[in-house]
Amino acid sequence: KKYNTIVDVFKAGRHNVKEDFTEVVLVDTKPKVLKKPVDELLTADDNNVGCELEIRFSVFNPENLIANLLSNKILLTLDDLFVELNGSLIARVLAPTIREVNIEELSGNREVIDEIQVTFEVELKKLLEMLGIELLNLTLLWKLPENYKQYLRSSSMRELVSKTKEKEYEEDVK
Repeated sequence: KKYNTIVDVFKAGRHNVKEDFTEVVLVDTKPKVLKKPVDELLTADDNNVGCELEIRFSVFNPENLIANLLSNKILLTLDDLFVELNGSLIARVLAPTIREVNIEELSGNREVIDEIQVTFEVELKKLLEMLGIELLNLTLLWKLPENYKQYLRSSSMRELVSKTKEKEYEEDVK
């Protein structure tokens, strides 16, 4: 970097850097994984849920990343990137999507996750391009409230008891 302009991009290996450079910036462009918990998302039936968010991305334009995120820092971490994406991600993608579905529609529903991924790409496309980042994959692991887990266990037990009673009745009838 010379006079706030990217002069050259080097491939892996050894290089000689001339003395008149003001900065040398190293950017790892290999795919990265960002894992973060997101809490307090409200569903359509007013349940509070959370998720473990995993974003897999790569840097396709190091110049944009440097210009937009590294201009006033000496080090850029994955946490810095998450801070940059977090507000938009929750306000424009996760919260509105989750607010449209009931809690029982979340677990194991690939359509909801696919919708979140598409919405993420569409809503944050300009921001991602501005940062020089390409989304490779987005996964979610839902964190359901304990009272809902208890409800699922009790309804499973009721269903099991009901099926057992049906079988007993059928055997008694025979």
